[in-house]
Amino acid sequence: MCVICAGVGSARPERSELVEACKSNPDGFSWGAVVQVGDVRQLVSGRSMDSVEAIDSYFQLHESAEVLASFFHARISTHGSNRLENCHGFEVGGSGGRSIIAHNGILPIKSVDDKTDSQIFAEEILGGLFGGIPALDSPHVWDVLEGYVEGSGSKVVILTIEDEMPLLIFGEGLGHWQTDSLWWSNKSYKAPVVASWSSSAWGYEYDSFRYSKPKNDDQQVWWLCDNPDCGARVADGESNCEFCGWCLDCVSAYDDCMCLTVGGER
Repeated sequence: MCVICAGVGSARPERSELVEACKSNPDGFSWGAVVQVGDVRQLVSGRSMDSVEAIDSYFQLHESAEVLASFFHARISTHGSNRLENCHGFEVGGSGGRSIIAHNGILPIKSVDDKTDSQIFAEEILGGLFGGIPALDSPHVWDVLEGYVEGSGSKVVILTIEDEMPLLIFGEGLGHWQTDSLWWSNKSYKAPVVASWSSSAWGYEYDSFRYSKPKNDDQQVWWLCDNPDCGARVADGESNCEFCGWCLDCVSAYDDCMCLTVGGER
């Protein structure tokens, strides 16, 4: 799934929210920021396989620099192995380090040489085929790229010093604004809490729990289905709700899901 938190200006999440985001998405951690240094804008970034190190360095940056925009990314690997080089903050091809992206979701791109779909999108599609950040000034190019990203249930955050706007988001509507200046790509930063009730949706009677331990399995964790019309509990690690078929990876109905397993089937 992955999760991205994007901040406008100096906005940043609570440390506890990033800790939870990293627990839910444990395969690598990274951040990026556009900072003002005198009269010059600079793009800086950091990566780590250790969540504490990544969170600490992210907060240290905010405390020591004038931040114009930033993101924090926690990864679940779907393309590419669990290694530092596959942590996000991928350079847009041809930008010379002046623009990077973070991605949440699964794009219809085949991994090559252990590169993630996110890196290939940044280097070969946005930066190569479409010509990079300057091309986004064209409404047509923006609409095509956002349609490509959003159509796969994905979100892409761009940090750049090539444009007057340091923060750009494809698929913004698939995430949510926690505040006027803090955007999340999904809700996996929220700590598990008990939330139980009875429902007869889909012809079933069941108790739904955001977080609970089923009988005879002290290690099992259950989550609440993201479908607002369902609310069934789903075992941690499952990709789909067994009651309504809702995809928990791309947060969409079964018929709209674009996710594929290794075998090529949902």
